[in-house]
Amino acid sequence: MAQPLELKKTLNLPKTDFPMKAGLPQNEPRQLEAWHNGNIYEGILEARKGKPLFVLHDGPPYPTGEIHLGTGLNKILKDLVVKTKSMAGHYAPYVPGWDCHGLPIETQVEKELGGKGKVPPAEFRKLCRQFALRYVEQHKKDFKRLGIFGRWNDPYLTMSHEYEATIAGAFLDFMEKGYVYRGRKPVYWCIYDSTALAEAEVEYEDHTSPSIWVKFAVVVGHRGDIAGLGSDVSAVIWTTTPWTIPHNRALAFHPDFEYAVVDTEKGALLLASDRIAALQAECGIKEARVRATFKGRDFDGMKFQHPFLPIQVPGILADYVTLDQGSGVVHTAPGHGADDFYSGQKYGLEIYAPLDDKEHQLNACEAAVDMLERIDALNKQREIEAQEGGHTYIPLNVGVGLNTGVCVVGNMGSDLRFDYSVLGDSVNLASRLEGQSKEYGFPVIVGSKTALAVKDRFAILELDFIMVKGKKEPEVIYAIAGREDTAHSGRFQRLRNLTIEMLACYRSRDWEGALEAIERGRKTDDAGALELLYNLYEARIRGYQKNPPPEDWNGAFALLTK
Repeated sequence: MAQPLELKKTLNLPKTDFPMKAGLPQNEPRQLEAWHNGNIYEGILEARKGKPLFVLHDGPPYPTGEIHLGTGLNKILKDLVVKTKSMAGHYAPYVPGWDCHGLPIETQVEKELGGKGKVPPAEFRKLCRQFALRYVEQHKKDFKRLGIFGRWNDPYLTMSHEYEATIAGAFLDFMEKGYVYRGRKPVYWCIYDSTALAEAEVEYEDHTSPSIWVKFAVVVGHRGDIAGLGSDVSAVIWTTTPWTIPHNRALAFHPDFEYAVVDTEKGALLLASDRIAALQAECGIKEARVRATFKGRDFDGMKFQHPFLPIQVPGILADYVTLDQGSGVVHTAPGHGADDFYSGQKYGLEIYAPLDDKEHQLNACEAAVDMLERIDALNKQREIEAQEGGHTYIPLNVGVGLNTGVCVVGNMGSDLRFDYSVLGDSVNLASRLEGQSKEYGFPVIVGSKTALAVKDRFAILELDFIMVKGKKEPEVIYAIAGREDTAHSGRFQRLRNLTIEMLACYRSRDWEGALEAIERGRKTDDAGALELLYNLYEARIRGYQKNPPPEDWNGAFALLTK
């Protein structure tokens, strides 16, 4: 019986040993291991030596956990580019890297610890390094599994000591060439994590802010006596950030806008002519009769009285002033917001925002260091003016310690007074201190005569000592606060105890003991505010190791320990 014809045998089909199933989960790792053992990546580079160089700089990911679709796609696309360039005849090395510093890693470690502040800072940094290294190794394993070629045995890590040394070296180069300076500028700030934010990281949700209209009276005699303006006229500003009013340092006018003085039942008001109707509608003003009109440039340099602080602020010109809302006169606080900051730089205004990392007003310790910087800047400014005028300038003559060269408090003449930042011994102190408290929100540093003059109206804490030029013994300086202000009482006490310990070391000439006390304080008190004072004391002590102070410190020690 004839066998049935098998038609497949009549076809000349190719034969292969490939299995019907690819078995990729099993076969891919074997293939990758073969490439790795065969040094394929190194072989490719060796074959391309001397060819045109192509470098793809790897923008590094954070090692904060296992890779995800985003990091995987990123690396695969880079690998495609590098391999394509290599196949096109380029020498194309690829050096992967990781950004091992920053908030993402710290946040993950805090989650593992169960919250913030669970361990001392040094231990926390150690844990962050260990966390980063753990996930760098995990990322390497995952990226290799994706078939990505690179210098995996020697990546760049921002936390490697060599990398950090390179950064430090570059910074020193900048310093030596005079490119490094210290200044102030407003930044986006996260109150919860106490860190600066990039503008791209900031997202706004819909929010309704309280707004206020505020009057700044014209100061007659500072260009305020031009036609139609007198002491009865007030410029009007509108703002949705009322809490920045104490930090106001100028009023901004658009040079080309028309402004008008209008007589109303709320007084004579100065604002943009196109905003009079809006002012009437929002403030319930029934009548507004125009007294005179001006151009915005007419108010450049004019002085206005702050509504509740004993300072006068200038009129300035700015093209970012609009007529969309408000009064056409812009409240300017250079310590808050980019436009205000750049205007402050242009006009030499104070970049003022006395807030700590949690947006609280600065405490007394930070205030003292802040005052040091301000007085130092004032001395430098006056010295330059004196040189230009051909006469000698004697710097403010009271300093913290012996060798700082700057002033915190003292009995200064009116021509040398740094108004509203440092208070010396003068008349009407109580009312001025009250104004200071409203403006700064923190206790201020004063001398003994001042403390005595206002002791019945303020809580007083002996804080530190000063050397007064022409006197042999130190004098005590005091921190003054309203009696109801007890928020920083514990910190004040620690400051006082630290000062007593420092004076004891001064008296015995135990400079090493003083440095040890400072280091103990740093370990037990993680409040950033005190770190500034620790730095100040350490610099002072190291100066005394080279140039010892006078022998008699008993006067100050007795005052602080009585």
